[in-house]
Formats: sequence, structure tokens, C-alpha cells
Amino acid sequence: MNLVGNTCVASYITKECLKQSFVNPFVWAIIDFDSCYNLVKYWDELTFEKYDLVKDNDWNFSIIIDNKVKVQYVHYKFSKEHNKITIKNNDVYYNKIWEYIIEKYNKRILNVKKENPIFVFVYPNQAPTPHITPFTLEQQKKLEELNSPYKIIISFKDMINSDKLICVKQNKIFKDNGLDFSRFIYEATL
Repeated sequence: MNLVGNTCVASYITKECLKQSFVNPFVWAIIDFDSCYNLVKYWDELTFEKYDLVKDNDWNFSIIIDNKVKVQYVHYKFSKEHNKITIKNNDVYYNKIWEYIIEKYNKRILNVKKENPIFVFVYPNQAPTPHITPFTLEQQKKLEELNSPYKIIISFKDMINSDKLICVKQNKIFKDNGLDFSRFIYEATL
């Protein structure tokens, strides 16, 4: 499956539930609404080979694809102390983390369009995260209006009713984008 998510949920589902390798560059990353919208709207037109790596003042890295989609790699961390790639849980530490990001990105775009995407746009109902916010009802409506030929799964505390999107009501408290929430989304939709 080619799961494309706005949070790490798609990564957890791919790795832990499906037990498959990653087939796209949207792994261990977060994506804001505007970029998610552009992913859905322009999926068939995006040139994944056209990208820029950008760094903020805190040494956080993102890739901007085709000037339309920003993928923030929150689990890939610059660390002066790590002369070789070091993985702790889902975080990768390295003093040349930009090389790692580019290598993984280039490897994963080779298969990105071999299978139709399934978009997984979710936010656990009790997960305050400074990097990302739940999609508003208005934003969800904008996704619905795209009439995408691809499956779009959404799960937020407040959701629209839709025949075009797969809306998953959260039936318990999830505190993060971890394995519990990922299994819940997987079992409810895939």
C-alpha cells in the first residue's frame, strides 16, 4: 500500500500493521493542511524529482516538492555528537542529517507513483503537538470538494459527514500518533 499521511500514523501503519517497506517520501514526517490539499489536488502532476531541501534556524529540515508540498521531517534530527547514523526509537540522529534525508527521499520517490495513494489525514483527539493541528471543518470540506479519485481517510475530534471521504470517529482517547492510534485507524479502514 502507498499510504500518504499528514502525521506519523501512516508510517506506523506501513511499518507495524502492514509489515511492508516504505514506498514514498512521506515517512516519519508531518504535513500541514495546505500541503496535504496540494498533494491530493496535484498528485498526478507533481514532479517528485523537483525538490528543495530547506532548514530552519533550529536545524529542522523539510523538503519542498515541486513548489507545492512541504514535508517536515521531524524525526530526522541534526546532532553534532553523532558521526554516524544513530536510530533511537523513531528518531534518526546524525551530524550530516541532510545527506540522510536526501538519500532516503531519492530512494523513496522511485516507487511513489507505482501504486495509487491512500491519503491518511488524522490527528488523535488528545495530542497537543506544536508542529501540526487538526484540520478544521472548512478544510475538510475543501478536501471533499476536490472529488479525488483516491481514497482519503480522515479522523479528527470534529469532522464533517461525507460520502466522498472515509470519516473515522475516534471512540476513545488517544494521546499521540503512536501505535495505538495507528492500529485503530488501520483496523477501521484498511
